[in-house]
Amino acid sequence: MNSQTGEFSIDRPDIGGWETLIGSPVYADGREVTPEGEAGEYKVEFVLGPSKYQIDNIKIGFEADGDSFIQFRDPERNDPNQVVQAVLDCHGPGGERAIARAVCNKNGRMSKIVLDRVLADNRVHAEKIAYLLVSPVLSWISFAYDIPVEIVQTTTTELSTFMVATTVWMSPKIKGLDERFQLPNVPHNPRLLECIGQYREGLSSTNDIYSFLCFWKAYEGLIHIRQKLDKYIARNKLEGLPSRDALIPDDPSVRDTHAELIGRKLTYAHEQFRKTKRDAIAHLDTASGTYVSAHDLEQLYEIRRAIPVTRLIAKIAIMNELRIYERLIQLGHTECLRM
Repeated sequence: MNSQTGEFSIDRPDIGGWETLIGSPVYADGREVTPEGEAGEYKVEFVLGPSKYQIDNIKIGFEADGDSFIQFRDPERNDPNQVVQAVLDCHGPGGERAIARAVCNKNGRMSKIVLDRVLADNRVHAEKIAYLLVSPVLSWISFAYDIPVEIVQTTTTELSTFMVATTVWMSPKIKGLDERFQLPNVPHNPRLLECIGQYREGLSSTNDIYSFLCFWKAYEGLIHIRQKLDKYIARNKLEGLPSRDALIPDDPSVRDTHAELIGRKLTYAHEQFRKTKRDAIAHLDTASGTYVSAHDLEQLYEIRRAIPVTRLIAKIAIMNELRIYERLIQLGHTECLRM
């Protein structure tokens, strides 16, 4: 850790995603601090900014600065009357209320939303309360100005212990050049290429809802491809093709989020997420309340936890279909690429 800047470098994950890093103080009297935090007061900061990927290294700081498309002041003007922060009176649907501060960076643009005191049962509870109060304000700013307003980092401090946690997007590790770089003939099938394109979109996005839907579409697109391809295989009485039967492996990303799905068929996970995730995202049924709210952090966390499973079943399904196409081409059935 750099004692001057407060930044520290960490190892990259194999696949990009959101991670929470916790810094706990060490007391001379041996008092222990739990990473989850205890009931009490918390300070929660939402760092704003456009999503960006760090290629050369990953440096994360608990005092990260942000940015946005809202200009508070002109840094070139020496005017003491310029706005440096705005006070927000935030209200929750259950009667919750808190005062937040929208502060600007050195360029004079809104960079953070800060709630100095949030009374909560623990750290995660504090973040949920803060998000519930702040996100409608950010939604209104986005709507009123027609600009994106994105939270790129959340930093939470337990005021009684000064335990600090920050949740930030972690860019993936750099991968070495190998045989995977060679584009096979199979993706020239436009329908299969669309599924691979959706997979790329899912990996490229830092928005959990969009990422989930992209991986979902990649898998769902394969279902439609299979229907046409299976008719072709049956019509030509082809046998000995690679199997599509696959189970969800004991992957660390799945083990940490949905361990109950390990060893299940891909279709089982797909159906488990259809109503609770896919339909809840796609439809805003405010009458029944069966939808994913953009202002409910717990619901967004549920989507985030489902992404590793959805990504994995899409990847496995695409690889299985590639093997079938490759075998068909080896057998001389190149017309399958036009399906």
